[in-house]
Amino acid sequence: MSQQNRFFIRRFRNLAIGFLCPTVVIFILAFVMEYQNANREMQARSIESVTRIEENMNSVVGNIFMQNEYLTNMAMMSSMLKRVLNNEQINYGDAINLRNLQAMLISMKNSYEYVMSTIVYFDDCDRYIVSDYAIQTVNGNEEWRKIYLDMEPDQRSTVSVNMDSGQRVITFCQRLFTHDGCLITNIDLNRLQKMLQSYSYMKDEVIYLLDDEKHVLIQSEADTVGIQDFLSCLAEEKGAFQGQGSSRWVRHSLFKRHLVSVRLIGEPGIYIVSITPDNTVYTHLLQTFKWFFVVCLLDILVILTLAFMTTKRSFDHIRSILWMFEQAEAGRTVGRPKTKTAQKDEYDIILDNMVQMFLNSSYLNMQLKEKQYEKENAELKALQLQINPHFLFNTLQTLDLEVGKEGKPEDIRYIIRCLSDILKYALEDVNKLVTLKEELSYLKKYMTVQQYRFGTRFIIYYDIEEELENAMVFRMMLQPVLENCLLHGIRQQTEEREYIMVEANMKQDKMEIIVSDTGKGMDEEQLRKLREQVAGSQSKSIGLANLNRRLLLYYGEESQLKIQSAVGEGTVISFSIPNVPL
Repeated sequence: MSQQNRFFIRRFRNLAIGFLCPTVVIFILAFVMEYQNANREMQARSIESVTRIEENMNSVVGNIFMQNEYLTNMAMMSSMLKRVLNNEQINYGDAINLRNLQAMLISMKNSYEYVMSTIVYFDDCDRYIVSDYAIQTVNGNEEWRKIYLDMEPDQRSTVSVNMDSGQRVITFCQRLFTHDGCLITNIDLNRLQKMLQSYSYMKDEVIYLLDDEKHVLIQSEADTVGIQDFLSCLAEEKGAFQGQGSSRWVRHSLFKRHLVSVRLIGEPGIYIVSITPDNTVYTHLLQTFKWFFVVCLLDILVILTLAFMTTKRSFDHIRSILWMFEQAEAGRTVGRPKTKTAQKDEYDIILDNMVQMFLNSSYLNMQLKEKQYEKENAELKALQLQINPHFLFNTLQTLDLEVGKEGKPEDIRYIIRCLSDILKYALEDVNKLVTLKEELSYLKKYMTVQQYRFGTRFIIYYDIEEELENAMVFRMMLQPVLENCLLHGIRQQTEEREYIMVEANMKQDKMEIIVSDTGKGMDEEQLRKLREQVAGSQSKSIGLANLNRRLLLYYGEESQLKIQSAVGEGTVISFSIPNVPL
């Protein structure tokens, strides 16, 4: 993933937090308020449903009561009806009263489309009157009569489902107030179900009519609730069947709740129960969720656009700045790139200042680096040219003495060739690196000249790892160390032969150079002074201080000389070269 994409994702995340968090909080509050409103609306509609059904059913029951009172309170009407049912002779007044009674009975059927018929029956009569002008004879198979006969002596009314002319009906049966008989009202179940459905205001709401023993008489829709199990749960709710008209939430199971409203018609004991599942509330919330989803999508689109534009703009600025830096580092004259917008914002002003500061600083640093490079180059050349003139003088003087003694001319010629090679090696390009093998070849010629001068009072050994022979090093790296061994260690020991060991080995990623001798060594004070002279940047000595400065210039602080010595045990001088090129 590119850096620009990572910044885009990070900026998108930050903007999303800033944009979406307030949106989510606002919609959470909106959801809570909508949920409460939907709850209240559901309760109001549930109560309204049962109230309208109650009013309709009360109208029917009230009509039945009115007819009952009309028959029982008017002795003339009840006497006339008994004479008619007993097939006795009736006079003109009885005929008028009979017509009025039949008109009253049929008016109830006409007023309520779900009322099928109204029947008046006296115990001591073999016939009964039906609301559609029919007077029929009792045959003993009437379902309504069986319901009437099954009533308890003190029971005033009852309701049940039965068959009438091959059709299922709800039968309301009420005893006559002052006579032995009953008033029957049959209701068409299909038409009553349509009436219940028309009074239901909510989707998934189911309205039930229950008798006084909580048996279902009729329901507006298919039983999706499991009414019998639900009624057992509802019966545990205190006051659930008091018929107060209030609504309540009843938990049917762990994940199901239902809104329940109950109304009671006391006579003949009918419960009107409205049951609505809680998913109706969530249906109300669906619209709010849709708006929330749309707003979130718009927010995400806006955030994506802003994140893309700001990231692209920032990286365009960065690319312009990098281009200017490259031009400045290359020594070319650069100017501020033209912006696409006419006006500059705070970001542009800051960038302008940063660019100007960087360019000024880069220019000054470049000048300082050039000065430093020139100084270091001159110092390296000066250090390389500081070959000890005493070495040349003493070597030439030794050759002069040997010629005077008539020494072997072959040895003299060989020493002159070695000296010539030493001078040629020392005067070549100071910046050109050489292999360790070439440096050792020069060193061996140097030590041959020294042995010729001092005699064979010392022996030198070389322990060099073969893979390091091609390692690149600067010129005359080892001469100052061996020169120090000869002048301050070996030369002053005259009693016995001494030894010098030159080692080169690889430790991790560093080449370790160790030069040790068996000379007289130094005490602590001498060692301290030597270390100070070697580390001093203003030291005028050529030997070890010269080498130490060259090591620092080439390889850094970790390559400086390390000197260890003890009186009578000799001296060890070492240094390391990191990341040595092979």
